[in-house]
Amino acid sequence: MSQIYLVRHGQASLGKANYDQLSPLGEAQATKLGEHLAQLDAPPSIIITGSMARHQQTAQGVLAAFGDLPVRQVVDPNWNEFDFEALIREYLSTLASDEPKPTKPAEFFSALRRALQAWSEGRLGDNLPETWPQFEQRIQTALQELMALQTERVFVFSSGGAISMAMKHIMRLDAHMMIDLNLQTRNTGVTELFAKNGQCYVSSINHIAHLLTPEHKAMITYA
Repeated sequence: MSQIYLVRHGQASLGKANYDQLSPLGEAQATKLGEHLAQLDAPPSIIITGSMARHQQTAQGVLAAFGDLPVRQVVDPNWNEFDFEALIREYLSTLASDEPKPTKPAEFFSALRRALQAWSEGRLGDNLPETWPQFEQRIQTALQELMALQTERVFVFSSGGAISMAMKHIMRLDAHMMIDLNLQTRNTGVTELFAKNGQCYVSSINHIAHLLTPEHKAMITYA
């Protein structure tokens, strides 16, 4: 039986020129998660990350708490996030050309929700890097490869959309429920799975025990 932790990256740089970098708070979130897991004596047997910088930076922050732990590390682009910036651009240019460009976080997430719904329904045209079915398929492929691993504990560092799509597959969620979960996934939130005999079982979703103490609650973020 394999224990699997799907970890969303720490807070990235929303609103900056390059979103794909952890903010100082995101780095601190990763450090706190690593310290928490080290206290639980839960070292990984293997680390898998997407190829995005925020995934790898989060993994580095978590692994630092385990010292010089020898651990196999694999980069799998199948765990990359969908291109949310392209998604919103396409939505605003084709279905919401009369809407102003979102400038505040609440406006951004509202536009992203509508864009995701349109994408899932095939209403955004052909100018995106991938279709919704293609996104579904690559996450299913990533899950199949993950479940085939014969190892004790796997840490996967990815993004909210990819992790939520994995939950859609495992829990047979519809697209609307997957989108809701995606937009509620917290930075460095941990989704814990168990894989046994080719089946995957969910133990917890989007858990942030490392940030639930009174002194750390201000570190809870969603971007």
